[in-house]
Amino acid sequence: MQESSSAEENPFSEEISFQLTQRSCMAEECEENIVYGMALYRGTALEGEVADVSSQRSVVERLMELCRRNGVTETTLFDVVEDFLD
Repeated sequence: MQESSSAEENPFSEEISFQLTQRSCMAEECEENIVYGMALYRGTALEGEVADVSSQRSVVERLMELCRRNGVTETTLFDVVEDFLD
């Protein structure tokens, strides 16, 4: 049996990064307010996004830093965000 550690053969070898997102709130009671979320990229591919985490940018920045430090992946992203907000 031959083992390979080639990045081309292992889709999980790409580095994960997080990006802050912002958009207008879509709910009627908060129209025109900005809400922040986060996107998870594996290399250059968008693998997951949570669009409306908080109206406070610093809260989402803190969450992204925790995700970076703790190795959050696209598989666990939504559960981690949900736990963080509880």
